[in-house]
Amino acid sequence: MRIWRIALFAIACAASVNSAHAGFYNGNDLYNVCKDNTKDEYILCLGYTQGSADSFDVIRLLSKKEPCLLSPISGEQVADVVTKYLKNNPDKRHEPGGFLVNKALTEAFCSKP
Repeated sequence: MRIWRIALFAIACAASVNSAHAGFYNGNDLYNVCKDNTKDEYILCLGYTQGSADSFDVIRLLSKKEPCLLSPISGEQVADVVTKYLKNNPDKRHEPGGFLVNKALTEAFCSKP
């Protein structure tokens, strides 16, 4: 029981630390970390875009669609495609970051959306 209390306390602390930024990244947040040339920001960009890319093909499979990212695509390539999409579509950056990663990858790699 003590472990559960500690786990709940840790979750509550983590939630309160990040309460100023509720939810996940939107396109503006993602573009800001992906266009930044600092190592820490770029690592964050790589992690977010690669995680979203992994989810992207799982969602396609669950929707009975063919996966798009079958060929060897590097994490840097995924980040570059997403950054370019965000740069070229500033009017969409208010949308959720994961959704925009999906759109960027669909346009770049999928023959059927």
